[in-house]
Amino acid sequence: MHGDLRWAAELAGAAAAAFQAAGVVPDPDDAAEQQILCNRLARDLGDAFNTLYTAGGRLELTQILDEVRE
Repeated sequence: MHGDLRWAAELAGAAAAAFQAAGVVPDPDDAAEQQILCNRLARDLGDAFNTLYTAGGRLELTQILDEVRE
């Protein structure tokens, strides 16, 4: 995996929270890819993954956009 793993874990949490808030279930193929990503992130980040994933679920869209713009 390339890039910032901690940020990826937060974004994964944000995506899951967005689906849940919208009452939408991801397409099964997309859900499988998301699970593979989360498994890899959990393996690489260890215990920090759950904390980051949960924190990502609390991010506001404006916070995500601000981070991307930096």
